[in-house]
Amino acid sequence: MPGVTEVAVMLYERMLRSFFLGEEPRLFPHSLDEVELQIMELLQVDGRLGYAEMSEQVGLSISGCRTRIARLIEAGAMQIGAVLRRDQADSDGIAFGFGIVLNGDDTAALALLLAESTLEFLAAGVGRFDLVATITFHTLPEFTALLRRLRTTIGVSIVEEWMHAHIHQERYQNSLNRIRAAREAAPA
Repeated sequence: MPGVTEVAVMLYERMLRSFFLGEEPRLFPHSLDEVELQIMELLQVDGRLGYAEMSEQVGLSISGCRTRIARLIEAGAMQIGAVLRRDQADSDGIAFGFGIVLNGDDTAALALLLAESTLEFLAAGVGRFDLVATITFHTLPEFTALLRRLRTTIGVSIVEEWMHAHIHQERYQNSLNRIRAAREAAPA
């Protein structure tokens, strides 16, 4: 594309914290059946969808839908929560991204990041960075203090940081695509 001079690729190996949930559960892709995937997809589009409407769309009774949802939540396969939309820095703070390259054990870096009360996102990855995080700060001195601590943390080799000045689009509903793809690729 005109104007693009570089593309950095990073694969998220494991989500350790996401915007409103906790650690991504470890699931076997084949453990969810088609009806459960349909229920999850419907709820991603409309989290307030009623059991009656859902039952019509997936072909279960109302109590069957209620039972499936309870089982999905209990198993950790699904969590229900609100995702706040943020398209720019506001009174809630300024979001900064951190790309971290490790030269050893990640224990100290993870402990530091997970202790941050305004940590929104943390993933372990492969590629340009070993860890990627998003943290919101209310003041620039808070940001500077964490950056200083992070750069002197045992096991941390490089820290790159950036400010999320304007978020054009955040999407959370695509996570089921990888489960469907894994199921389709699995031998019958």
